[in-house]
Amino acid sequence: MAYESRVREYRLQKGLSQEALARQLGVSRQTVVSIERGNSEPKVLLIENVIGFVRTDDGAMRVLRAGLQRINRDLGTEYDLHHIVLDAADYGVPQHRRRALVVASRDGKNLVPPPPTHVDRPMRAWDAIGDLPDPGSDVLPLGTWASDLLPSIPEGGNYQWLTAKGGGDEVFGYRTRYWSFLLKLAKDRPSWTLSASGGPSTGPFHWNNRQLTVRERLRLQSFPDDWKLSGSVRSQVRMAGNATPPLLAEIIGRAIAQQILHPGTTLDQRTSPSLPRKRTVPAAVDPVPVPKRLQYLIGKKKAHPGAGFGPSPRYPG
Repeated sequence: MAYESRVREYRLQKGLSQEALARQLGVSRQTVVSIERGNSEPKVLLIENVIGFVRTDDGAMRVLRAGLQRINRDLGTEYDLHHIVLDAADYGVPQHRRRALVVASRDGKNLVPPPPTHVDRPMRAWDAIGDLPDPGSDVLPLGTWASDLLPSIPEGGNYQWLTAKGGGDEVFGYRTRYWSFLLKLAKDRPSWTLSASGGPSTGPFHWNNRQLTVRERLRLQSFPDDWKLSGSVRSQVRMAGNATPPLLAEIIGRAIAQQILHPGTTLDQRTSPSLPRKRTVPAAVDPVPVPKRLQYLIGKKKAHPGAGFGPSPRYPG
């Protein structure tokens, strides 16, 4: 017996209306209607997440595969889980953002990644936000490290510029901090991956040595200017950093439609706006020396010993 038939039979045996069953299950009435009409098995499952989501079969992927195997066994579907890894910058988003896309179609078809369009000529941070005015004080505050040392780091660099393997004074040990620590944008390159945390020393920061505004973050994610977020500035930063770039989402959606949902059909013109590429990009500003008040920190520093050789966790007792 099909799953939707069992749901309907259960509801009728219990004398429940669709509304009552929906309340019992904690779902909407429309969900119950869709199930009873046989629309409970989506043609395509799509999950976007960080690359670590697919790096091992011991975590979420194992759970997903096991669940889909049960569904296939019960319903006769052919969901076959696979994943692809894409960089949003390769598709016109002005930001390097490598993400895993987990896909499973009801009839077992795999999604072929859409061909990249901007590998050799990516959109740059300047193309996205170079025309926006300086926000003044309407940004999150910088931490002490950032306010003091960002001017001493070149565009596109991070704290590693101030290590033995960088080009500046040795303030930190090499690889002793996280990558986004004091990380700055470069005007002539795509943005680094935006963070959802927006910490006081967590980049990427603007090349003018400040936090990015919410509008700038949305531009770097390819959101149209008429999109608005609500909540505090910090919550808006989190939402912007967690979002999937709309331009990439549309490209993937179109690939799914053309390859799986409606093969052979011609879709309407793309709706996500493309950024205009600016003809010129201003030159980068050279970094300045470490402020005098922090020059006591300059000196030989111990580098991280390498993967697996760092500080061990401390256990109680």
